[in-house]
Amino acid sequence: MSHTDDLRASDASPLMNVPAGRPTPRGRRVLPFTHGVVNLASTSTQDIGTVWTFEDVYQREYPGLVAVATAMTGDRDGAQDLVHDAMVRALTRWDQVSMLDRPGAWCHHVLLNLCRSRLRRRATEWRYFSRLRRSEPTQPGPSEETIAFWSATRSLPDRPRAVVALYFGADMTSVQIAGVLGVPEGTVRTDLAAARRYIVRALGTRGAGDD
Repeated sequence: MSHTDDLRASDASPLMNVPAGRPTPRGRRVLPFTHGVVNLASTSTQDIGTVWTFEDVYQREYPGLVAVATAMTGDRDGAQDLVHDAMVRALTRWDQVSMLDRPGAWCHHVLLNLCRSRLRRRATEWRYFSRLRRSEPTQPGPSEETIAFWSATRSLPDRPRAVVALYFGADMTSVQIAGVLGVPEGTVRTDLAAARRYIVRALGTRGAGDD
């Protein structure tokens, strides 16, 4: 069997821990996501007729499956999820999958379909959210007067500041504000009147300074 035939015969690739810098044996290739060497000739004609346990196939194929899914999707964490999904499908059909000549090839086939589905879904989501962003109504920012009003409000003492925020921000009545703050309604009205006078003076001073 030639080296090319070795590559064609391989359906999966268990991780081989070969130290960096050592020459790789014939039929093995270093893959970027496995941090080791994957034996591309491992699943050859000698595997035909072998009855595999699920644990054997899982341990044998897992590193290569993760490498393939990562290469397909560009997302290692997501790749591991896809591999787990593929192996769950293998487990639920193990009576049939275990009788195949190369169950690892079946796992890779399922994984590639899952990767393609993930990529199609990602592309659909991207197009949808792109259209959504273009169709979202744009709201103008607050005016300079509004910014100045709330800036002056934030310089008030705590209770008058809360009264103004509830009155103008939450559109509450003085009775409702009194219930929120636990004070008499008259106190709310007094605080609101005093806050108005302070804010008018603050905005008038600001306007004079701008001139």
